[in-house]
Amino acid sequence: MTRGAFIAFEGMDGSGKSTVMEKTMFELSGNGYSIRWTAEPTHQGTGKHIRDRLNAKWPPKGTMSDLAAAAVYTRLFFADRIEHNALDIQPNLSKRINIFTDRSYGSTVAYQSAQGYPIEKLAGEVEWLVGKSMIERPDLMVVLDVSVPTALARLAKTGKKPDKFEDPEFLPKLHEAYGNLPKYLPNDRIEFVDAERPLKEVVVDVCSRIRPLLVKKAA
Repeated sequence: MTRGAFIAFEGMDGSGKSTVMEKTMFELSGNGYSIRWTAEPTHQGTGKHIRDRLNAKWPPKGTMSDLAAAAVYTRLFFADRIEHNALDIQPNLSKRINIFTDRSYGSTVAYQSAQGYPIEKLAGEVEWLVGKSMIERPDLMVVLDVSVPTALARLAKTGKKPDKFEDPEFLPKLHEAYGNLPKYLPNDRIEFVDAERPLKEVVVDVCSRIRPLLVKKAA
């Protein structure tokens, strides 16, 4: 039986990723389609532990090298992703439910390589886990692409305290890492969307890319 479509929304902080995903879901829901929203890190178990660390800007400066911190986060993100796949993604895809996820392994490859973890190792682990059916490869990875100045300006408008990965010195490395995803994840369908445009225009563009992939509920 055909499974649901699995769509990953990616992009650095300030790209508008979550907003675009929400509005895309609103536009595409109905008409026989069942769409489920989810996110990584998740909001329970390992995922909640990750979110708590990010909000606390763990590790404290000077206590651990960037590479060591990247290694810790890599293990945590993959552990959360394996749990997420087994408990949520696979069961719902098998019911012909389409899943939109706010981040997937594209984020781990981009963020942790920007921290200094070898991107080849991250991409290799993705392929191994996909091959063992421990994580799911998205049918489409939509990367919302904005410049670093745009991302910083948008983040400043939120008024919230920046987390570890919203640092002005980190974002240029992250932007470059996202640009490298197609090279290191050649088996993935990755499409970059110009998210500098007005929101409505971006949503129309994203919907046009996703709509042909969606699966309708079983009769």
